[in-house]
Formats: sequence, C-alpha cells, structure tokens
Amino acid sequence: MSLVKPVSFQQFSDIVIGQSTRLGGIPSKYGDFNLGESVGDSLDIVTQNREIFCRSLGFEIQDLAKSKQVHGSEVIIVENGGQYNGYDALITNKKGILLAVTVADCAPILLWDSKNEVIAAIHAGWKGTCEKIVTKTLQLMMNTFGTDASYVFAYIGTCISKNKYEVDYDVARHFKEKYRPMNTETGKYHLDIKLHNYDQLIALGVPLSQIEVSNYCTLDNKDKFYSHRGDKGKSGRMLAAIGMKKL
Repeated sequence: MSLVKPVSFQQFSDIVIGQSTRLGGIPSKYGDFNLGESVGDSLDIVTQNREIFCRSLGFEIQDLAKSKQVHGSEVIIVENGGQYNGYDALITNKKGILLAVTVADCAPILLWDSKNEVIAAIHAGWKGTCEKIVTKTLQLMMNTFGTDASYVFAYIGTCISKNKYEVDYDVARHFKEKYRPMNTETGKYHLDIKLHNYDQLIALGVPLSQIEVSNYCTLDNKDKFYSHRGDKGKSGRMLAAIGMKKL
C-alpha cells in the first residue's frame, strides 16, 4: 500500500501520520484504494480499505475518528473513535485515536502540539480556507489545551496546486489577490489554498521550520492521487490521518 508521510514528523516516535493514495488497497470502480463512503462505492470495500489504512498506521478501524464533512469551518474535540457529522476539523489529546479527514483536491492539514500532546486533522477546501478553519482549529487548541504555537508542527498534505486550481470570480472574490492571481489569457483565477493555509499557521506563530508542505498536486499526479477535478467529479477519496500511539 502506498502512503505519503511527512519527513518532519519522523523525529516523533509516538506520532503516526500519513496520507493515502489511490494505490494499494482493494479494487473497486474508483480504483484500488477508495476510502470515501459517500461517493457511491461498495461500503464493504470502503470498510475493508479503511481497515487496511488504519492497520498500516498501527490502529484498528474502531480507533478512527472522522466526520462527515460539509466544507465548512466547524471544529470538534473528540475523546473517542467514531463517526461524527458536520465538522471539517477534529482535535484530541487522547492517545489511541486516529483523527482523519477525507480529501480529493481539498487540503488536509495535520497538526501536532509537541509540548501538550494534542493533535488535529483539518479538511480545508476553498470555503474552509476562506473561513480560516486552520486559524479556528489552532485557536481552539490554544484556548482548551494551552497550546503554544511555537511547539506546533504542521503538515499541509497533498491537494490541488495553484497552477491547476482554476476558479471564476465568484470564488476568487473571497480571497486577497495574493492567493488568486489571474491568468490574463484565460480569464481564470488560480487559487492557492496551500499558501493561504500556510499563512494562517505563520500568523499564529508556528515556526516556518516546523511546517512541511507536500510537493504533490492531486491533479498533476492523478495517476497516484484521487482528484475530483481530474476524475471529472467521479472520484474516490483519500484519508489523511494523525494519531498518538496507544499507551
């Protein structure tokens, strides 16, 4: 099975982290490793693939904490594995829980407060990015667990890149020009959700040296990653997850 793991987290022996690809699981109409239950795939295959994914990170499927995402900016603190609804970010300070978000062009952001031992998994599409879901998540970690941003390590996982994320003005108007340069030849704007979420982390004090950004683009590398755009709306889903090992 193919997983993408950030190099910067390898120094932490008690943290597991990774993002799936479209390769290496049980085949279905969406390829070999669909982990999304809401795209019309066989739920049995999705469940088996999730079991494979969780075990590859040293967890069981019952340890998985995930929400049905709504492309919003609501954040939940969880104390158990399970299925939640209506949240696009999850936080926990409990060991043995694998926090995960579903992606297929949107940005996954995974956070680790190395001092207070708190983790978060964030799903940031253009709406969540615009509504500053990363800022809201980190602020909730600060207010609830005393997180100091200088101890936070962050991974902005594989998503669609600026070069490929073309949007019209109805979306672009929500962003500063810095994050949506216009291509004068096509009249399209190119949305940079990686940079926007990166800047949210920096603004709250996360050190540059502690932020890792995936170099992959889901659309450029759609042979390896699911891309909603690249697959013309008929795409599987990946999981990006972070967990603290069980005691």
